[in-house]
Amino acid sequence: MANKLRTGFELPFSNIGSNTYKDIISTDSYVSNGLFDGSFQVTSGTQHESSINKTALSFRFKYNTSGRSLQNTRGTYAEAATSAFLPSINLSKVSLGLYCNFYFRPSIASNIFQKYIYLDDGSDRYFGYIDNSGTNTVAKISKNGVDVASQDIGSKLVSSTWYNCLTSVNNAGLITLQINGATAVTYASSVTFSSWTKLGIAQCDAPYQGIDDIAINDGSGASDNTTPNSIKAFNFFDSATLNSNSGFSQVGGSGVLANLQDGDDATRVSAEADLSNLDFSLPSLSGSGMSETTSNFSGIEGINVYARQIEATKANSVLKAKVTDVTSSANREETIALPLTVSNNSVTMENDGASDWSLANLDAGNMDLKITFDKP
Repeated sequence: MANKLRTGFELPFSNIGSNTYKDIISTDSYVSNGLFDGSFQVTSGTQHESSINKTALSFRFKYNTSGRSLQNTRGTYAEAATSAFLPSINLSKVSLGLYCNFYFRPSIASNIFQKYIYLDDGSDRYFGYIDNSGTNTVAKISKNGVDVASQDIGSKLVSSTWYNCLTSVNNAGLITLQINGATAVTYASSVTFSSWTKLGIAQCDAPYQGIDDIAINDGSGASDNTTPNSIKAFNFFDSATLNSNSGFSQVGGSGVLANLQDGDDATRVSAEADLSNLDFSLPSLSGSGMSETTSNFSGIEGINVYARQIEATKANSVLKAKVTDVTSSANREETIALPLTVSNNSVTMENDGASDWSLANLDAGNMDLKITFDKP
């Protein structure tokens, strides 16, 4: 399948009931399961870039009332921790095109030019961006600092409002940028997808310019190989209940479940025995604090399991994450590698077309999550 990423950055410190943020500056796979492998630094407020430097990811994840997908009146979204950048796509993980659907929250007052796709084949440099300097916002595509295509989107974007962005480049090099359902701007670069050496999407800035609810496909496979539908991502674990605990103990804090849900890196859980496990019941939609009903969704695209501040003392140890629909007995299990020094990791269980995930059964609170410690 060509489903490469579905995330709303609902990391293990969201849904805690008070405003907070956390900076993650790294190149690991925690945020995007390895699809983002760095960041392309850009200059805030500039229309064109003369050069692009690639550095480590520098996300600031904010959890507050300005989020797009809200639970208990708050949600998580991504900004830049320091300076403006576009997340870099790991080109070894995609083929035959890249198709993105995400939401952005611009900071128009300080940044009238904002870039939402960047491509470089080693000879030419392309940007798809918005120009908010006139009466209306204009979507544009530039090549080597010269605009080659533009489209008036019919209204002027304003700060602190979430807008939809569809951007893509197909296998033949057709670059597309569409803002909030307006007519798309396109440009035929004639560069085959395998020839790109750099590709970035979705400019973040600091402060107030955020991105959220990102869905990415590539062009491979028999399905999910074009622009994905919009998503909303929610944190279900922090409203979960602990059904059973075999072998795990608390390290600091007030209890095993509380330590996993409190968003505090100083409180943890630990296990020594092989096959120690924790079994949780996930909440219903209403029980998670979502202001949503099943009628707002067409299905479950995937489930991300984030493991923060994890380590093992024995090589090749893993955590096994298993989600089970207790009504249909359908289940999926994925493995999270445990490092020998403290780090973060994640795994994604995608909808593989085999009806693993029943929206109705999730809505009724009939899904369980089991975490098992497996050491060699």
